Amino acid sequence: MAQPKIPKHKDEYVAAALEFVDRHGIHGLTMRALGEKMGLDPTAVYRHFSKKEDLIDAMLSSILGDALSRLTDSTGSPREDMYNTVMAVRTEFEAHPNLTPSFATSMGNIPNGLQLSQAMIHKLRAIGLTGENLVRSYQMLEGFILGASVFDTGGAPETFQIRQARYKYIDVPEFDLVARSPEEVERITRESFNVGINVLLDYCEILAKG
Repeated sequence: MAQPKIPKHKDEYVAAALEFVDRHGIHGLTMRALGEKMGLDPTAVYRHFSKKEDLIDAMLSSILGDALSRLTDSTGSPREDMYNTVMAVRTEFEAHPNLTPSFATSMGNIPNGLQLSQAMIHKLRAIGLTGENLVRSYQMLEGFILGASVFDTGGAPETFQIRQARYKYIDVPEFDLVARSPEEVERITRESFNVGINVLLDYCEILAKG
């Protein structure tokens, strides 16, 4: 009986792990489970990743690489460039809701995460931010993007059904109106993120002007 072909590149393991996590969640991911999914002995996975945390970091770097690939040339407006960067990251977070929370606790090696952070800082400098205001603005944006994205994708794929039920439980007429359907809840959620990021960018520009 022919032996399964062992993948030669890390990317193949990362892609398979992403597919597994998207379907089964991060807690079910083990080296053994990934090996079984790929038809390999778990030792094949360990040749590339010494522990699960290293594999997760590689997955995080992969989706941030996809976010970076969405970015086109500069629009000529630092603010618009920053907005486009934020939305590219948001798109990837929405595509991989089971992985997104791992960003909050990862302290590992995420090359594309470093590249993305440096790109964001460069855009904030272009807006005119320096000193602690540069750090403060970066932290505001990072915290909002990750925090809102984790909250807005939690419970996927029933995220908006869950939020719909929460709105109804609040028992306030305005919330009842939005809670007519999950689609309405999703619309409000997306609009709220867009408004929130623009408010933060407004404040970044205020800080830049001193």
